[in-house]
Amino acid sequence: VKFRLSRPLPQGVKSARVTHKAGKWFVSFAAPQPTVERQTTGAAVGLDLGVAHTITTSDGDHLDQPESLSVGRRSRLVRLQRKVARQVKGSNRRGQTKRRIARLRERERDTRKDWVEKTSTRLVQDYDLIVLEDLKVKNMMASAKGTAEEPGKNVAQKRGLNRSIASQGWSMLRQR
Repeated sequence: VKFRLSRPLPQGVKSARVTHKAGKWFVSFAAPQPTVERQTTGAAVGLDLGVAHTITTSDGDHLDQPESLSVGRRSRLVRLQRKVARQVKGSNRRGQTKRRIARLRERERDTRKDWVEKTSTRLVQDYDLIVLEDLKVKNMMASAKGTAEEPGKNVAQKRGLNRSIASQGWSMLRQR
């Protein structure tokens, strides 16, 4: 299999993984990571997770995630989603449209992951103790639509809030 080697292979490569995501193929080589020396700073910080500012530190700094989907990409995604809803299930053109949607979603996911990785690395380098707000994200994202007998209130607003919470990547940040 031919592939483009984007960077030199590290010493001690033990295995390779071939993956297929959104129409693209990737080869990842597993190798032990070198140890990184870290200087202790003695600093501590508390992190408040939010929607207006992704992270607000106890020092007063605001760390905002870049807009993962710009206005143009967001409108393109909506247009493609409407298009796929009208297309015949199982058709080739529907498959093409679904692949385009997958590429947009992948770009959004990659942007979010890149920001989380860089931000978490910077926080770990700057602080010895990091305390995160204990949020019950699953409970926060519960639906507000209610039942037929008792319909919910402000359902559209709640849907928008849920979308904003989901796009922040709080769980990924907590995991890192």
